[in-house]
Amino acid sequence: MGPRLTKTEYESLVLKTLHLRLIEQDPGLRYDGKIRVQDVRLDTLEPDHMLEILLRDKARPRCLFGWRFPATEADADAQEGVERPARWEEGVRGPKQAEGWANTIVLTNFEEEIEALGYGLPAECDPHGITWFGDYKP
Repeated sequence: MGPRLTKTEYESLVLKTLHLRLIEQDPGLRYDGKIRVQDVRLDTLEPDHMLEILLRDKARPRCLFGWRFPATEADADAQEGVERPARWEEGVRGPKQAEGWANTIVLTNFEEEIEALGYGLPAECDPHGITWFGDYKP
């Protein structure tokens, strides 16, 4: 089964995986233009932790956009109002699962939000703050 990670270790590995894929490898996402991820961070202010991906559109560099997603499966269940949300202590919580959550669930949802027909970045933006989009706005 492998080592069991604490929630903090799991979240750190998810952040590291996303940072590697979205910033260090810099694949850039295409939709109507080119998007560059500026930062990937973790919001731990609420009981349900959220990943935050901050990005800029090459065509509108003055605009900073933000997208949020639950940091773990347990946080996702709590956000979705699952009748009996998964507790952190339940389930397999190893490095493989953290990398899978980042690569398969988080990145797929992020890319779909930007690239799928009818989605994409908001047309308007706040030039003095973060323009949030997606289902999990603060």
